[in-house]
Amino acid sequence: MNDRLYMLLISMLPRKRVGRLLGALAGWTGSNCISRWAVRWFARRYGVDLSELAEPIERFPNLRSFFVRRLAPGARPVEENPAAVVSPVDGILGAYGRIDRNICFQVKDITYTVDDLLGGPRDALPYHEGHYVTLYLSPRHYHWIHAPVEGDVVRYHHIPGHLFPVNPPSVRTVDRLFAVNERVISTIQLNLPGSPEVKVVKVGAIGVGRIRVVYSNRLTNRPGQFEREEFIFPPFHVRKGDALAAFELGSTVILVFPPGLVELAQLETGSELKMGQTIGTLIPLK
Repeated sequence: MNDRLYMLLISMLPRKRVGRLLGALAGWTGSNCISRWAVRWFARRYGVDLSELAEPIERFPNLRSFFVRRLAPGARPVEENPAAVVSPVDGILGAYGRIDRNICFQVKDITYTVDDLLGGPRDALPYHEGHYVTLYLSPRHYHWIHAPVEGDVVRYHHIPGHLFPVNPPSVRTVDRLFAVNERVISTIQLNLPGSPEVKVVKVGAIGVGRIRVVYSNRLTNRPGQFEREEFIFPPFHVRKGDALAAFELGSTVILVFPPGLVELAQLETGSELKMGQTIGTLIPLK
């Protein structure tokens, strides 16, 4: 099936309702035997590395609990260099680089604006000419999202939107995909001169029952939701590698840095990254 036919079929679905249904099915524990069989089937189907689990696979009562599984201590060492910026997730590196005035690349020849991604020019203007990194989480990946830098989560912004898939066919086909799907944006303020802020953008998708953050009990993909921004007081301090949020299935995370803050490493698009792996260096600390 070609990409456009696939997306035509997807566009005909009630995607938010489908996402909520999938989330409910993933949380179903009506039969322990069936639920645990589904967990084992999912792990085999997607090639999940069971040796990294913090607990045996038999202890997961349903797929939702497996989606947000924790890893064994030491499974993801975090680069200790204070100047290092680390990958917040296990994922596949998509487009990355400098934001050209206001433009980010989705894939070659398809772009979106950082204004649209962050909800408008008021929030996005400080990031023009900055840098961005896009990381895609497939179903087999570990679904927790961690802090790429140390700092304080000072606010978050929930923007309800569409729930298109974020898999490669969608990325190649849907115009401005990351800027039209549902998003939860965490703002981490660094303890550096000028108090620069890094955006961690969590992008929803049709298979994501919800996006869960650790500093609020609000959930995404619920009927009747509207755009809201909430300030965190007192600020929620995170060390590099601390948990920020989780996807209940896979999706995409985009990091957005203001100009002059980070020098990105030479990375290969399409390569696999592990949470805690260095992806750049904070320039003020060099």
